[in-house]
Amino acid sequence: MTVPDKGGGAGGLLRLVALVTGVAIIAVVAVYLAKGDGESASGGCAGSVAEVRGIIGSEKEQYFRDPRVVERLRCLGLRTVIDSRGSLDMVDPLRRPGNGYDFAFPGSRVTARKIMEDEAVQHGLPALDQYEVFSSPMVVATLTETVGVLRDHGSARTVDGQTVVDLAAIVEMARTGTTWNSIKDNPTAADQTQVLLNSTDPDASNSGFLLLAAAAWSANGNRAQIGSAALPGVADQVCQVFAAQGGSKPVKSQDLFDQYAGQNPKTRMAYVYESQVLSARVLPEGHAVMYPNPGIASVHTVIALTAGGQRVGQVLREDDELARLVAEHGFRPQGRAARPGAADPAVTAAESPSFDEMSALTDLLVAKRNSGKRCDQ
Repeated sequence: MTVPDKGGGAGGLLRLVALVTGVAIIAVVAVYLAKGDGESASGGCAGSVAEVRGIIGSEKEQYFRDPRVVERLRCLGLRTVIDSRGSLDMVDPLRRPGNGYDFAFPGSRVTARKIMEDEAVQHGLPALDQYEVFSSPMVVATLTETVGVLRDHGSARTVDGQTVVDLAAIVEMARTGTTWNSIKDNPTAADQTQVLLNSTDPDASNSGFLLLAAAAWSANGNRAQIGSAALPGVADQVCQVFAAQGGSKPVKSQDLFDQYAGQNPKTRMAYVYESQVLSARVLPEGHAVMYPNPGIASVHTVIALTAGGQRVGQVLREDDELARLVAEHGFRPQGRAARPGAADPAVTAAESPSFDEMSALTDLLVAKRNSGKRCDQ
């Protein structure tokens, strides 16, 4: 009599091995998928997340707080804790031993160079890494009505479809106290206020610093190096641009832009980052953009102070998703396509004086302001 196979013999053994193996595979996959801090199935995210602290210019705060940026950095193994302030305001905190920062992220090459020099000298650090990640030209955010007035005045014109404004003409109008109602054929002839190019404070914020740099370059005969003998004369020429704004200029560029976007009547022209205009959700009715000539770009550079800071610089420069989000926020990623609407107008590129000469210029302007003297005294 034939006895039925109940699992014994070669066939039964093979079925048992297959069953055990299958269960083992399922268990391994289940553990793999359930493990939240491993090389998971969610796009190959990093196994662990390191906290890194950075001090950044305020114009980049919205980018770092974008939930998509936060999530992508987390997937790459980073959680950033940021301290947002005017770019020039970050120099002194970085000089303090034990400041706890892993990276600095100012908005100009001049400031980045100064920070690198200070860190190397003050703390005896090895040669620091720097990563030029993205840039944004400075623009004048204004209104179509104002563009028309300046076009009739001869200080604004259209070049390759973009409105270009003569920065030297704006500086001169500020210096001489020109009012809007004194400009010929001005449709807003009732406006007796002075022609102002509103900015942040140049001794605290990068955008105001860059306006001072471009104006000084123009006043110095289109030369970056000024020299100690010429500094007082250059300061006199550009002084009224800032003095006419009064003593309550915003410290952060985002505050200035918010004033313009909120249709503050005192902010007919604001010197801001192109990225702020391109990424803005709300703009005033009749908004317009002018590209100043000479123009100057804000080059945003990560300065790595630790290995964590190095990682931040690397991923911001190399990761495709972060670069896409950089462009969405209106910045121009280095070596990648810019967001549609980012213009390349035909303007002369100004070079900034050295950080020391810029500091000397701001000291002269602050001294005049604090003394109560007029700019020509």
